[in-house]
Amino acid sequence: MDATFRPKLLDLVEFPATLIGDEAAGTAQGTVVEDFGTALLVEVYDDQGIPTDFATIPVEAAKTLWPAPDQGTEAPDPVGAEGHFEKGLLLLQNGLFRDAKQEFRAAFELEPRFAGTLMNIASEPAKAGNYDVAIGLYQLVLELQPENQLTQHNLAAALIDRGIAFSRRGALDRAIEDFEASLWSVPARTEIRGKGAAQLCRRVHRARGAAWPD
Repeated sequence: MDATFRPKLLDLVEFPATLIGDEAAGTAQGTVVEDFGTALLVEVYDDQGIPTDFATIPVEAAKTLWPAPDQGTEAPDPVGAEGHFEKGLLLLQNGLFRDAKQEFRAAFELEPRFAGTLMNIASEPAKAGNYDVAIGLYQLVLELQPENQLTQHNLAAALIDRGIAFSRRGALDRAIEDFEASLWSVPARTEIRGKGAAQLCRRVHRARGAAWPD
């Protein structure tokens, strides 16, 4: 490929959707995050612009739709998106939630894909059963990027898992709160059906003598 037209880091590119196993869609889009020479690592977006996965595609299959700005074409943020994001993590680790939120806001404005990075970080404590931390991080992402459907889905799943944990410990009021918080979000309904948590919600409500909404 001619170097003049070769996609570079952070370019928005288009490529055949068959390369990511999607036979129905004609093309897919994503941002180049790594260049391996003959192949590119691309962060793939859905049709709403939300990051969904990473894919390695041949260089010749990628077509640049929107080139990343050349260095020096505009005054860069002195810290940069990565700097703001790393500072946000440090502040978060030290319990400075409000300050961390401002750093994450700056990072997301410069590079929206960092919202997906923070969401992935939140998934680790969720897998370990540390639901309070995971839920707090998911809620933080959604405060700054409310339309991030993948994070909405993960928040709903974490609320359901924490509710189940509460119910097993006999903390039925807390369980009901979490189940109801997840039930009213659209992404949660699929997760609830998948886990059978709606049934558990009804049992918990009956145990407390409360009516379960239809």
